Amino acid sequence: MGKRKCKILSDKSKVKETLTRELEELKTENRRERYGKKLQYLASIKILTPDDWYTCKHKFTMVYPTFFANLKNKNYELTKSEERLLAMEKLDLDNTEIVNMLAISQNSVIRSCSRLRKKINAPKGCSI
Repeated sequence: MGKRKCKILSDKSKVKETLTRELEELKTENRRERYGKKLQYLASIKILTPDDWYTCKHKFTMVYPTFFANLKNKNYELTKSEERLLAMEKLDLDNTEIVNMLAISQNSVIRSCSRLRKKINAPKGCSI
């Protein structure tokens, strides 16, 4: 094959890669737009009772349908509160937001995150 044909194929390959990457970015943006209101709602509710958690978990599953199934597949044997904490982390909530959402102390959140980090062998300094 000549140099010119190789160059043309290489250019086409680069264009295809660029288009594929841009399409994936658009899908991600669309997903954020589509689920943005649901995510805002999830981040703003209070979880004080089992019914509150059931409602929150249902809405969370609409946005992240495989999240809890993936957790179960990892065989961590998580408690309901640990699952809840991981879901809140998935929503990018910080400790203060988690404290407000669960109406518990900052120390409780820190302690729970620390125990969960040990349980699943997550390194310090990164998200659980």
